[in-house]
Amino acid sequence: YSEPLFNHKRVVRIDLFRDDLLPILLNDDFLTSNIDSYFSHFANLFQDVFGNPSLSLWNESALQVNDFVGDNLPASLESFMIDLNVGSMTLYFDDVILAESFIPTGLILQNNLAALETIAYTLTSQTMANTDSNYYLTVIFSAQDLNTLKKYPTLATMENNTCLVILGFPNSPLVDSSRHIVTPTVDCVFASSLIPDTTRPTLLSFIVDMDNGEMVLLFSETMRAASLKVENFALLNTNRSSYSSVTFLLSGGNSSRVDDAVLTIYFLSEDLNLIKQNSPAFYTSENNSFLYFNNLTVFDMNFNPIFEVSSSIARMATTFIPDTTVPYLISYSLDLSREVLVLNFSETVNAGSFLSNKIYLQSTFDGG
Repeated sequence: YSEPLFNHKRVVRIDLFRDDLLPILLNDDFLTSNIDSYFSHFANLFQDVFGNPSLSLWNESALQVNDFVGDNLPASLESFMIDLNVGSMTLYFDDVILAESFIPTGLILQNNLAALETIAYTLTSQTMANTDSNYYLTVIFSAQDLNTLKKYPTLATMENNTCLVILGFPNSPLVDSSRHIVTPTVDCVFASSLIPDTTRPTLLSFIVDMDNGEMVLLFSETMRAASLKVENFALLNTNRSSYSSVTFLLSGGNSSRVDDAVLTIYFLSEDLNLIKQNSPAFYTSENNSFLYFNNLTVFDMNFNPIFEVSSSIARMATTFIPDTTVPYLISYSLDLSREVLVLNFSETVNAGSFLSNKIYLQSTFDGG
């Protein structure tokens, strides 16, 4: 509640607390001008210096305001904080903000005040805010904005490199309860608090592309690409105990080098051919394409290790793209002493599909 600030006087000034002002500023039906501003009170609001209580002033006796000054000053940003665990940013203002007026593209996060060598990121329209109008506004980062922010190693990782710019008209992101456009920041305002990301990432899903020989991994947040250890991944055809289960450890391979929530593993040709040798019960559809790994396989941008996936709860591929590329003969050798013809193909072929009547041997090359 609000409190009076005075010594013994006939005129008392009461400084209103924000909790009292909030419902007033959000109500357009009263206290907007001299016409709709009346004051009433119960008895004993004050006592005089001899202890006599003041009389009540109620209903039909309510006093109309003598002088009325509306809220003519636009709201200004006082401070803000970011919580990277929750993925939110809370802005604190000196006036009530209308949450429904929020336009995320009017907010820019940057890492310093200088015009040169500044990393800046403008929020996208996918980021939303809470729906309650108040002296503060909580912005919920979209997955796109949060993951993009995490890609920058020198932006929004501590208070000293987290600076907020509020744009002016026509790109202003907010209006206050009196419909004034929020005052744009002259200089960016540094965060008063930043809670770092301590949440361990998870693998959300993965796609197997046997045509291009790659595996696409989708994580819960931006990952540090250089930390990915391909050899820690194990492929198997089921996550149930079975005598017919097949497990294959990747021996290596390249992976995407850009920090992102989506990373791609490119199979070594040797691994790819060995995987195909275990068909048709292994990595030929979503139903027999599973993956598991330990917690040291990859880290997020704040070096939080991924939650491991054990073989008993191995993740099944969400999408499987089969191999539709036709194999072709690369070379062959002929050993008449051993009576052996060896054919070297571009990829693993099904030995059971061999048709001897398709072979044609000739003495000359009749090509162009």
